[in-house]
Amino acid sequence: MAASDVELLDRRGRPVEHTAIFSRGFARASYSPRLQVAVGEADQVRLGIKLKLNPGEARALTLAWRVTEPARSPVLVELPQGSLDLPRTR
Repeated sequence: MAASDVELLDRRGRPVEHTAIFSRGFARASYSPRLQVAVGEADQVRLGIKLKLNPGEARALTLAWRVTEPARSPVLVELPQGSLDLPRTR
């Protein structure tokens, strides 16, 4: 699965702009994103861009978004294999 496969949706099912990564922390890439160098699969997994998950395993998923209006707050995370409800915020 790729981090780009993760979608955030608001209450109306509209997509919310976000960033997703399969990591608990920061990992430095070998090249600047401006160089647009092709990154091998091993580095994509190391950087949290891709995820290899076996049955019964768990991995971290970090999501970041910015909401400019409360009605656009995300409530659902859509993944290729299912979905997750996000806890309500104030």
